[in-house]
Amino acid sequence: MFVRTYGAASRGVDVLPVSVELRSGRGIQFHVAGMTGSLARDAFLRIRGALQAEGWGWPRQALTISLSPGHASLHPADLDLPLALVVLAQIGVLSPTHIATVCSVGSLGLDGTLRGHPSSANASIAAHDAGCTSTLVPADILHASSGSRMECPLHGAHSLREVVDHLTGKRALPRWLPRAHGQPVEPEVPFESLRLSEHALTGLLLAAAGEHHVLFLGSPGTGKSTAARALHGILPLLNKTEAQTTRRLHAAKGIIRNEPLHPPMRTPHSGSGAAALIGSQASGRYSTDGAVAFLPGELSLAHRGLLLLDELPEWSRPAIEALRVPLEQGVVDLARAAGTTQLPAQCLVAATANPCPCGYFLDSERRCRCTPAQVRNYLKRLSGPLVDRFPIHLETVTDGEAASTMTTADARERVVEARKCLTAEAAWEAEARNRLDLGVERWRFSRRARVALLGVARTHAALHQRGVVRAEDVDAALGYRVFDRAGWLEAAWDPQRPKHRR
Repeated sequence: MFVRTYGAASRGVDVLPVSVELRSGRGIQFHVAGMTGSLARDAFLRIRGALQAEGWGWPRQALTISLSPGHASLHPADLDLPLALVVLAQIGVLSPTHIATVCSVGSLGLDGTLRGHPSSANASIAAHDAGCTSTLVPADILHASSGSRMECPLHGAHSLREVVDHLTGKRALPRWLPRAHGQPVEPEVPFESLRLSEHALTGLLLAAAGEHHVLFLGSPGTGKSTAARALHGILPLLNKTEAQTTRRLHAAKGIIRNEPLHPPMRTPHSGSGAAALIGSQASGRYSTDGAVAFLPGELSLAHRGLLLLDELPEWSRPAIEALRVPLEQGVVDLARAAGTTQLPAQCLVAATANPCPCGYFLDSERRCRCTPAQVRNYLKRLSGPLVDRFPIHLETVTDGEAASTMTTADARERVVEARKCLTAEAAWEAEARNRLDLGVERWRFSRRARVALLGVARTHAALHQRGVVRAEDVDAALGYRVFDRAGWLEAAWDPQRPKHRR
């Protein structure tokens, strides 16, 4: 007897269809071609236990199952369900026609319950590629799915019994559709709670509207991290395509997004390495056909959202320098001996840093205990090429500023309107061009910095609903480009700051 159905294998952010074929013969052996012996033995024990729990026996025949292409899933137990379906077709519980155009994934418990990894929730993608007419996944991972096409509906089941009842027509499972998430969730840090200068608050709006990376420098306790977290609350909601992409990226790492339209925010610890930021190759015993899978890093998990890098100088040098290309291009290109891949990483990066080891180099009230050499060596951890990729620089100070009068909803609305304005071409006044050239020459900015200044100036004009970039917009952009100015460190060591002369 010959039976065929379909499963799905996850390889990093990709989900591929797997043809599951069974042929029976004389004997009592159970062999799975395309799966290592230990994995096949574990699958046999789980499937046999699930069938016995539901009252079905195990066939007294030799069963040879072929997985095509060879199994290379990061979560091989998720093929338990299609393997169980072909066995059920072999013993007559199901008809081969019932499962011929079905794509299913799920790990079976010994009591017949279904569980799964969030990456398997997107099996409908593989089902469509294989020409299937329906997709079955465990109900507990449905929220990780980005939906399905009309010709290939997605269903969630809690147990093997529910799957059999659905396929035989006894009790159909309802089609699952992602619920709408049209309203922003409550922000972690309300914009109206910030106690920053008007210059800093406008800088936050510019960063959110133009997706310009921002670097905060200031003494401990001046609100660097708080201001960075407030950025997340004023980011616009994601559209459907962006939400589907972020869902797939998070599902590959086993994360279920309960608010898929809300921009993600990632806050990795400073002890994280370069692989944690940019992604890594999945390793282990599960890759049996030479295929390579790549898992997304924090840059990709924050795609279309906010990545907060707190205490940036405390990160390892390789991790900091690995940020260079992704910050500029918005993608992560991973190349290993076994293969290459490109992961999206178009996120807004907000980084915070103290200006010196003790943290009080820029403080006007507390004394800095660091020597000039210590300050320079500490700031050298932030290399020039890296700082060059942050278009907005903000120095936070404790000067008793009043709380912002703009609410989070108002700030988000301004950001949304500015982004709409940015979609149109903008004209430049001659004086604005001249002012930009003078600023670049005076402060000896790089060509990359000049391009970033053009973007910030354009965003400043859009923030004020202007289609023409004026000199005042260029002045504002130059005012946010501080820490890579020629002579900035010498100017910061001002004789008027008494802490440096005590």
